Amino acid sequence: ADAAVAAASRGSGSGEEPAGGEERPSRSGGAKSLPGATLTSGAPPDAGAWSLEGLADLYTGLSGALLKEGPPSAVYLGVYEAAKAALLATPAISPYPLVAYLLAGAAGETVGSVIRAPAEAIKSRLQSGA
Repeated sequence: ADAAVAAASRGSGSGEEPAGGEERPSRSGGAKSLPGATLTSGAPPDAGAWSLEGLADLYTGLSGALLKEGPPSAVYLGVYEAAKAALLATPAISPYPLVAYLLAGAAGETVGSVIRAPAEAIKSRLQSGA
């Protein structure tokens, strides 16, 4: 079937239908429309539907997100900077700063995850209603 489609797409350019009653692929790469499918523009249905209250709803969960992500991020940065300074002061690692950065990042993320994981579990339970 793939060979027939490839042959049909090459065609003779004469506008004739391919042999065997097969359909010629469309110019859109062979995509066919689905019955009942309609195109929409993606524009909002009513321009009056936008309001300041709707915009404020976008920020409803901001305080919870900041409380969930703020402390682990602060811990991560603190551990990262301390570990990076200690590793770069080590004679064995100081010639390889990338290794120091990677190890410091891993240490910071490990300690930050100790705080982040329980907060993430609480968020998931609240969202699922459990």
